[in-house]
Amino acid sequence: MTPILLSEDNLDALKAIAKRACLAQAVRSAHITEALAYGLGFATQAALLAKTRSVPEFRSFLAEFDQGRFVIRLLQLGYALNENAALFDDDGLRNLPDRTWIDIEANDTGKQNFWFHQCQLRDIPFIYVVRRRKYAELQWDCISVDPAHEAHVQGDRGTDLVRGMFATFQAVARKLPSKALFEGKSMIGSVKGLPIELVPELADAFFAVLYKPMQDYGAPA
Repeated sequence: MTPILLSEDNLDALKAIAKRACLAQAVRSAHITEALAYGLGFATQAALLAKTRSVPEFRSFLAEFDQGRFVIRLLQLGYALNENAALFDDDGLRNLPDRTWIDIEANDTGKQNFWFHQCQLRDIPFIYVVRRRKYAELQWDCISVDPAHEAHVQGDRGTDLVRGMFATFQAVARKLPSKALFEGKSMIGSVKGLPIELVPELADAFFAVLYKPMQDYGAPA
């Protein structure tokens, strides 16, 4: 499953990808919309819209897209598809307009500064990856987050959060032999020596941990 911020731009881009993927099956636009909502964990498109409207305009809800559920919903709607069809590319889903993290070359300070300002404007954690031939370095920093929205990375809450991040790191790092090193706290830190294959899973997981406590900030009670 791929975490996706449910911004208007991301949902429009996701629907465009889905339309291309379903072109051969001649799936109706309304049915694609319903299947996407189901793939994002909602029973209906109306439920998805209700959720996106329940959070502040500046804050997008983070959901996980399960293309298996997307296919199941289309099957329920009467389309003849392979239940195990892989219609979406995970890397493509991570390249939607409102990204959660990006790759940056080791010495590309221009791109690093640009991405930091983007994160600051969007009030999201500053997460990026420096890839090398076999290994990568994953960096995170909550300095891009409005201080009013960072209580979850401070004090006892921050201590509990970083323990969870470290446990996630350990679980992911066990999948491939490496000498990956976790350094830092919930506010700022890095994972060095991370196998390239494990980058998306860990970057997605860390963004979710650092962002989810923020997503209901300012929402109606």
